[in-house]
Amino acid sequence: MPRPLPPEDEAKIEELYLDETSQTGHRFLIFGGLSVPLRYSKQLEEASLEARGARLSAVREGEDHPRELKWKDVTKGDYGPYRDVVDAYFDFAKNGNSEFHCSVVLTHVKGRAFSGARGKKGFDNEVFQHCLKMAIYHKTNLFHVYLDRRHSADEEAAAHDSKLRKKICSLLKHNDDERAYAVRRVKSRHSREVQALQITDLLLGAVAFRLNRHYGAAGANPDKRQLCEHVLRRGGVWDCFNDERGTFRPKKVGRFQIWMQRPTEAKKNPPPKKKAIPAASPEVNGAV
Repeated sequence: MPRPLPPEDEAKIEELYLDETSQTGHRFLIFGGLSVPLRYSKQLEEASLEARGARLSAVREGEDHPRELKWKDVTKGDYGPYRDVVDAYFDFAKNGNSEFHCSVVLTHVKGRAFSGARGKKGFDNEVFQHCLKMAIYHKTNLFHVYLDRRHSADEEAAAHDSKLRKKICSLLKHNDDERAYAVRRVKSRHSREVQALQITDLLLGAVAFRLNRHYGAAGANPDKRQLCEHVLRRGGVWDCFNDERGTFRPKKVGRFQIWMQRPTEAKKNPPPKKKAIPAASPEVNGAV
């Protein structure tokens, strides 16, 4: 187990909030989330709760659990309130207080699965690969990793989290990483209780909505189309997507990054052509 940190190392801790979307039935699986310095995480929580307003308030009368923001729940008339939450995040992030990184995985590869009993190992491996990449990307940081909880039993969740932490640290040590325990903590949490995980779900949902070609589909939810464009333009990645081919150019710089896991696979497996409908072009603030 990691030993307690000296005070001077506390400033090195980054909190990673990770989730996934489009796991079943789509061409691309998108995994990733927010990276927030520990000293700023409480500010992000407070900014998100304030931005939710009355319509999206986390407190629900007569309910045991707080209301959770999820991409799949965006319906007619929701664009404005959800835009305010997204803007609160980007305004928070533009001062260097947070980054967003996501990994895109091609699912339509023979023998690959990410759901059900057979797909558990494949999915866990993508989680590991993304965390490992983050640890390498931030070479001097230490990490607390928070995953959207996938296990109902506490013991099972704890065992999964411990195994992931040890696996990442072991591989880094094997490759002569100077940090004894780069990943100090891995903990699965219920997303309904963590604002950063809910923001992660919205940002991932926007990426998946465009990349998996839902944005240009006939009958696409207009509020999701507007929110998708708003997120991707503020993130500075709108022009990275090709709607005709259903592909994108990875963006590896800035505070909103999209990576491609095993990019050669995507080149060898192009999607069938599909005509897209014109962009909604809502009013959008400056990119991060």
